[in-house]
Parts: sequence; structure tokens; C-alpha cells
Amino acid sequence: MNVAYGVGKAALDRLTADMHAELKKQGIAVVSLYPGIVKTENVMKMIQSGELLEKMKVTADMCETPLLTGRAVASLAADVNILSKSGKIQVTAELAKEYGFTEEDGSQPPSIRSLKFLYPYAIEKTVPAWLRPFLNVESIPDWKLPFWVMRGGKPDA
Repeated sequence: MNVAYGVGKAALDRLTADMHAELKKQGIAVVSLYPGIVKTENVMKMIQSGELLEKMKVTADMCETPLLTGRAVASLAADVNILSKSGKIQVTAELAKEYGFTEEDGSQPPSIRSLKFLYPYAIEKTVPAWLRPFLNVESIPDWKLPFWVMRGGKPDA
């Protein structure tokens, strides 16, 4: 992304962790919610023009609607064990699988940290050219990468 986006996400994650530490005794849960690429007006324009596919190798079915985020929030609010998620990052697509909610059309987009999502954009170019014809998104397992991998390496112990 860019510096401002990254700083904003880092601040939100720190705020979530600090608020959790202060509010857990009162039974108040705080999560940092990570939707995938959301079908905003600008993203829809990029999908229709082909720019999203060209630049990021992302198709419309890999994106989420704002409705999915709303369903994630509602599911979290209804969870009697919400405190077990407090202070942590929650990915909307992963919550959809866990709680069983879907987009309006019944689909569930891939997690933003899954190999299925990341392969075309970030991983495919690292695969040897001779191997690429044998790999496609459908053949990639739906494994989730830890957030420390996505942030550029394991943090110091």
C-alpha cells in the first residue's frame, strides 16, 4: 500500500492491543477488523476498467462488499466468547468461514492472508517460469500466512 495506509493500520493495531489491556477487566472486547479489498465506488471502477486485474491480479470475486464487514461486526457482537478475540486482528473473510455468513450472493471471498489471494499478485512472480503453467489459483491450498510474514519477517523474540 502506502506509508499513510500502513501507519494507520499500525496505529489501529496498537490502539486495539492497548485498549484490550485496559478494558478486559470490564469485559469489553476490542478487535482490529481487516476486510479484504472492499467494493467501494473506486474499486468497482477499477474492476470494470480491468485496472484491478491488470495491476493487482485481483478479480471481482476476490473482493468483498461492505455488507460482509457489517455481517462480521454483527457476528462478533453476538459471540458470547468475544473476549477470546479481543486485542487481536480479525480478518472478515476468515470470520465469514468461522461464523458461517456470506455475501448476498452466498459466496465467501478468500482471506487477504491466504495463498489463494496472495499467489497471483505477490507470489506467482517468484515461482520458476517452468512451474507456473502447473499452478493456478484453484490448485493453491487455502493456507493462511501469519501476519508477521506479511509484515516482512518474524519480529524479534
